Amino acid sequence: MDELDDRRAEVALLERAAARPRPTAASAAEVEQLRRLGITLNGLRRDAAMGRKAGDAVTVAVDDELLEQVLAAVTARRAELGDRTRS
Repeated sequence: MDELDDRRAEVALLERAAARPRPTAASAAEVEQLRRLGITLNGLRRDAAMGRKAGDAVTVAVDDELLEQVLAAVTARRAELGDRTRS
């Protein structure tokens, strides 16, 4: 009986995975651009934080709150497009 229950769970997982919409070529390209933007923004955040911590002059003014909002928006848009890659 336990094996049948386990199989039902596996089948349900497969059904849910199959029901997810597959990205189009256009949305896949948008996701890739959003990933690249996220990498750039994360690098900016990291560099600014390291510069402040080391006491170095930070050459780029970064509004941390605005940067976090933009990163959250980028992540949300990627999720809307079906991107399941971890940020």
